[in-house]
Amino acid sequence: MQKVRLGLKTKRFHAFESAAQEHLTEYLFCDIAEIDYEAEPAAHRRALVSFVDRLRQQVILSALLDRPSRRDALRRVMLDISANIKGETLARLIFAFDQLGFVGDEIRNTSSAKWWIRASACRNLRVMHSDQASEALVHRLDDENEDVRIEAAQTLVDTIGVYALSPILLTIKQISPWMEVRLSQSIIRFGTEAVPHLAKGMKSESTRVQRFCVQMLGEIGEVYAVAIILEYIDYEQPDVQNESLIALGKLGDERAIPIILKYAGSNSERLRISAAKALGSLSSPATADVLNKLLAKDTVDVRLAAAEALTKLGDVGIRTLEYSSRMNDPEVRLVAYQFLHEIGRAMPGMPMQ
Repeated sequence: MQKVRLGLKTKRFHAFESAAQEHLTEYLFCDIAEIDYEAEPAAHRRALVSFVDRLRQQVILSALLDRPSRRDALRRVMLDISANIKGETLARLIFAFDQLGFVGDEIRNTSSAKWWIRASACRNLRVMHSDQASEALVHRLDDENEDVRIEAAQTLVDTIGVYALSPILLTIKQISPWMEVRLSQSIIRFGTEAVPHLAKGMKSESTRVQRFCVQMLGEIGEVYAVAIILEYIDYEQPDVQNESLIALGKLGDERAIPIILKYAGSNSERLRISAAKALGSLSSPATADVLNKLLAKDTVDVRLAAAEALTKLGDVGIRTLEYSSRMNDPEVRLVAYQFLHEIGRAMPGMPMQ
């Protein structure tokens, strides 16, 4: 009997959805006065008020029974169609989301005691393209649940744009690898516009957020980001320092060479490796002497990084490797010969081991 009731309820809801879809289509394509919705958004919305009211009457208020189900059916149909329309038609849908109270519902749902309802609300507000939910979404950036934090951040970025990055980066305390992936896609899309906001993000209390901001500055590749990284690289945070060295290498600005050389003498093997790689990326012959010292007197991993960097310095680097291949230390000779062999400059009489 319970299955029968469930089947009837499901069938009735599908009927509600079918009716909602029919009337929604009428609303989306009804004729209104010739108004440029981008140039005159307020006038465009005023022209739609009566049509939204008719949609409400047709779908939600058409019967005394099942009004909550009819309303939910309309909301679901509208959410489903949102991703497949654009332009003036999308503007009509966005206005209807607000006028029918669906935006207000989701804003209230962001405060639900159930995390999955909060996450769904943040996601639905993104689909609704709501610009009224910013405050509620910012509050969810430090939510106890990661899914909620991710959805809130992504919705802010998608609805507000690049200007959402500053509050996001300064508010979040926990940034997971998955959130980094989601945010990085938007940041790369924003390009150089994101740089000032990433600079603000460097003031975050979270080391992971700082590291993420540095990484993004390196990926964007804007040269004036060098000054931002140099300002923060001496923070006593190894992760931030290491990511800064990698980013400076990618940015390729010789102003960074003195700082990178300083870290080439760090007590941290990890930082020396990153410094060697950064110097290789900069391809400055002036750094050959420092790289040669790392190759001659350091750990195996540092020697490998230094030798690889030398191959990128042109003739100076190759001559340095050739000199190192004749040193007394067999490990140094082997590393030097390995990289000479890889670039087709193998020295005679030194077989690979």
